[in-house]
Amino acid sequence: MPSYVSTSRGISLITELPSNSDIRYSEAFHILYQNNTFHFRGAPGVLALKSSLSAVQWQSIRHIHISTLFQSGPSRRAESKVWLPECSLRWDKCCQLLSEIPDLDSLRLDIFIEEKYSPDGTALEALRPLKRIQAKVFEVELNIDPSSYVRHFLGPINFAVFVRERPHNTELYGATRIVFMEL
Repeated sequence: MPSYVSTSRGISLITELPSNSDIRYSEAFHILYQNNTFHFRGAPGVLALKSSLSAVQWQSIRHIHISTLFQSGPSRRAESKVWLPECSLRWDKCCQLLSEIPDLDSLRLDIFIEEKYSPDGTALEALRPLKRIQAKVFEVELNIDPSSYVRHFLGPINFAVFVRERPHNTELYGATRIVFMEL
């Protein structure tokens, strides 16, 4: 709140100088949002963080790393709640929010695709929404090599794809067999 003082010429306005806490916040703001890498386990973490930040804070983030799991099949449900597979609606929303960060310096994604039924469809579900995101360094690590069909369907992409074949880590991801549910 502005302060007023009485002078021989009348009342004048004294503009407030920033307090120490304001100065600390502005210094911490830069360190927190622009220098740190935010790590997430899938879209739910991204959506939760975005819901708690202002637009200025969200658009100040510069480095993001996301690890996620995609499964194929008509009805996906993990038997373990340690690491739930992505939901396409949440993933699309997550990618939309990431596309709203104007100066994203680095975006790194580790995407594990469980290839039981439709690895091409699952790969497209994971990769297609990424095309709208811009980052100076944009890397996607997959556990499967995308087929020529997937590469053709995606067309030109704005991210580098690396393939690292690795066994499914049940300690980290949980037992993620697909359970078919009748409706």
